[in-house]
Amino acid sequence: MLGTSACTTVALRDTEPAPELTLSELALDARQVASAPARSISYTDLPAQAAALQNARQLETMIADFTRDAADSDERHRLIVAELKLLSAFKGIRRRLNAIESAYRFNADDLFRTVTGIDFDRWSRNPAVRRFLDGNGISPVPALRSELEFSQFLGTVAIELRGVAAILKNLRDDNYPSAFCVFTCTGAKSVSNLHALAVVASWGAKISFVKGYDLHTLFTVNQRVDGRLLRGRPLTARDNEILRLSRSLFRLFPSGAGWVAQAYWWSNQYVKVLERELDWVSQQESPDPAKVASLQIHYQILKGEKIPSRSGAIYHASLPDFYRNPPPDLKAFLPIRVQVGPIERYLPGAQSPAGAIAHFQFLDQRWPGGAPFPLNVFFKLR
Repeated sequence: MLGTSACTTVALRDTEPAPELTLSELALDARQVASAPARSISYTDLPAQAAALQNARQLETMIADFTRDAADSDERHRLIVAELKLLSAFKGIRRRLNAIESAYRFNADDLFRTVTGIDFDRWSRNPAVRRFLDGNGISPVPALRSELEFSQFLGTVAIELRGVAAILKNLRDDNYPSAFCVFTCTGAKSVSNLHALAVVASWGAKISFVKGYDLHTLFTVNQRVDGRLLRGRPLTARDNEILRLSRSLFRLFPSGAGWVAQAYWWSNQYVKVLERELDWVSQQESPDPAKVASLQIHYQILKGEKIPSRSGAIYHASLPDFYRNPPPDLKAFLPIRVQVGPIERYLPGAQSPAGAIAHFQFLDQRWPGGAPFPLNVFFKLR
């Protein structure tokens, strides 16, 4: 049985990233976006200006001009302001990772897609955004040269997500114009504030979770497993052994439980927003039965309830324990030669190695908002 005392056995390192946020700071308070002083900038032609962007410098200027006072913008265009605010966190990110990316032979887009769920490839369909991420033609940005600096960068993203969520939460439930399709959008380039907020919540949960764990040697280990870890590919038996021998990697920081608790908060927000979105859609058309069933399963998982499957199998994953008393070492969830004892608290329904594997497959598909890194890789089985 794993207790909280097990977490204290992890040596405190002077390189441990300190949590930048607290749960109270994550409260989505309307005052964060409603108390800004008035400015003379006009937001009425924001969509046209966004459509006319030709380079990264113009986008950088637009971000500086239009993200200071979100409350001043016309509500119909405020989702675009949220997009600009989110993009601001990733200024020149590909250039910032260029040196370490070349040294350890990984791809920055793979890194962010696997670790955070954020897809730069989709964002890069807009030429100005692509150049902004590449760092071409904009003011200089400092390089990220280690796993520690990457983890600290994720902390700054977590702060931006809080502000983005505040903007989206205070919109009336409706579809809004999207200039950059940051949160995904339809062919008409529009997205509901609720869908956008659910996407932000899923990113917030993934980033907060991984911030609680030690990423030291991540890039080296990824190179040793031929890049499969950061590409999100199924791991081989040899990969599992390499990871098991990486003692510090994916161990909980002494202060990491606070970050994991924030991930639980974001996960709950994700499910609550899905419920709001379902209610909103049902006012206009018949709700999709599959979405209703999926939402119900999300609630059951977050509450730690037993979930019967059509085949008669019973899945029981205690996510409340997972988040409130997080595992001291995520490598216990490696699928090859998995031992039930270290994970029994979190997967009480897994009474054998085969049962554990079945639960991994279930959670790979059903974890609210998607399983966080590295579990999203561990749960992918051949």
